[in-house]
Amino acid sequence: MVFPDPSRFDAILFDCDGTLVDTMPLFYYAWRDSLERYGAKVDFRWDYFCDRGGQRTEVTLNEICASSGERIDEETLLRHQRDFIAAHIGGVVAIGPVVGFAEHCRDLAKPLAVASGGYREFVHQSLEGTKIKSYFPVIVTCEDVEHTKPAPDLFLLAAKKLGVVPRHCLVLEDSPLGIQAASAAGMASWLVPAIHRSGALPEVKIL
Repeated sequence: MVFPDPSRFDAILFDCDGTLVDTMPLFYYAWRDSLERYGAKVDFRWDYFCDRGGQRTEVTLNEICASSGERIDEETLLRHQRDFIAAHIGGVVAIGPVVGFAEHCRDLAKPLAVASGGYREFVHQSLEGTKIKSYFPVIVTCEDVEHTKPAPDLFLLAAKKLGVVPRHCLVLEDSPLGIQAASAAGMASWLVPAIHRSGALPEVKIL
């Protein structure tokens, strides 16, 4: 992977899922499992899921219900997803090149933050499990803002907590919605190649 020169920026902000940690297949399977357990007849495709990276679960669910005519209770679906994720999140791994870039930025004494549209419990578990949580003094998630990506709220809050001017920040993201959010925040952005998005989703062993 190629990265921009971090010395040009006052702070570096990272998305978590699919950018720092390889959780996207896990969350995709959690969606599929929860929809199947609910009995919903929905063709939940991998590319559909990837295009909505960083979006609130409730927003994606509303889109699914509107397009399919299904009536799915959000709380029940979230409970199924949480059960599935909690059982498997210990197996996720860090995305090496991005973590290496974060380490380089840290060596330059650049303030670092995570700004994720994911739920706090899973973001923290992912960062702790991959032993990189200590890199990020600021971590903001969907529970901390009213609107998630493509709205700029997450990135603006992270910049505020770091005490830096938004236009002096660089954002690393793997999703189009995240890049839109960075642009809306007035920040520079860098699209990290999604390691599973090209072609079909590889088989992932779910224990």
